[in-house]
Amino acid sequence: MIILDTCVILEAFRKKGKGAKISPATDQLRQMIEDDWPIAIPGIVLQEFLTGFRSDRSIQQTLDLISGFPRILAEEDDHILGARIRSICLKKGLAATGIDCLIAATAINRNGRLFTFDQDFVHISKVCHLKLFSQL
Repeated sequence: MIILDTCVILEAFRKKGKGAKISPATDQLRQMIEDDWPIAIPGIVLQEFLTGFRSDRSIQQTLDLISGFPRILAEEDDHILGARIRSICLKKGLAATGIDCLIAATAINRNGRLFTFDQDFVHISKVCHLKLFSQL
């Protein structure tokens, strides 16, 4: 399963001006959707993505756009592993947020690969069993 990170969703679904170039990550995500890859969005990523919308209408329109992606709601095991990952990161001198560690734990506990271009996850993956999705 491919787990989407906030940066990938923001890049793919934010409004772009006319003539704007499609990013490689967006193009790759679109191809994965067309090829029916198993893709899911963690609940915390959904929250991060929707943060900043100014109206319920905008939120609903966005939810309609991403309605085909299954959601993964964090369970107790995810929170516990997320806390452990953050503790390990802090001991190693890595600045990892609690949210990023929860996203990593969600992917690990489901044997998924995280689709991200956030370099913080590269560092996190070096101290735990996080598998990253290799982008083209």
